[in-house]
Amino acid sequence: MSPASLPAPSSILDDLEEERDDGRFTPRRDLRVVSDAGPRRAEPKLPPLLDTQTIRCLALAAFEVLEGVRAVAQLGAWITPPVAEVLSERRALRTERRSILHDDRRVVAQPGPVHAQMPRPGIIEATVILHAKPRAVAVSIRFEHSGGRWRATELVVL
Repeated sequence: MSPASLPAPSSILDDLEEERDDGRFTPRRDLRVVSDAGPRRAEPKLPPLLDTQTIRCLALAAFEVLEGVRAVAQLGAWITPPVAEVLSERRALRTERRSILHDDRRVVAQPGPVHAQMPRPGIIEATVILHAKPRAVAVSIRFEHSGGRWRATELVVL
């Protein structure tokens, strides 16, 4: 662009100000400031966090699946298919063990506090200790946010 094609400085000021009836000038309100820094990247929007009660309930439900009290399908909205497969396999192994040992006791667990951290945006790693007499069981869950919701991509009951 040549200097001759640029507008005169006075015409630029005329575009930025409007003359009022009393002869004074006021800045135009319909203009916006444009930065010379170029386009800005949008800040990534963080997904809403899971509440601890949801994490605690999911850990207890996973334990109940392994104990044979709850169906894996009841967790379908919260877990991924690989997690469902692993839970089904471990449930079958525990059921077989109980039948061999003639152990028909029902274990009822009480969830303890949730310990959670967010190593990266969109990922939550949580641990819940379930207290079941005469033992305690740890449940570790990794949640990933995708498709507008949280799903457990890893779930381990120790």
